[in-house]
Amino acid sequence: MSKKFLRKDGVILCVLRPEDPAKAIARARDIKERQDFGLIDPTQAAREFNSMLEEQTYTYEGVAGVDGKTLYDEKSGAECGSIQPGDSFLSLEQVRESFKLQDTAN
Repeated sequence: MSKKFLRKDGVILCVLRPEDPAKAIARARDIKERQDFGLIDPTQAAREFNSMLEEQTYTYEGVAGVDGKTLYDEKSGAECGSIQPGDSFLSLEQVRESFKLQDTAN
């Protein structure tokens, strides 16, 4: 795998883009504010962030670059776009596994 791919704890991160970025941003801010005010704990905040992926349609965009701006094709390593406000970062393996599970269910 390319050194230009963004990693967190050694895991390559990919980007999913919401159909309505403004809605995703507003929802993320609400979760963060409630956590900051002590209304929810970090575990609940994590659950709510994960549930955001079920609240609207997200599209796989590519692998995040270490610069935090660029998207890359995971296979060729070619630049394929840019990271936008509202984008979500997930483990590439988690996304691959999710798509694999969806393919076997159809």
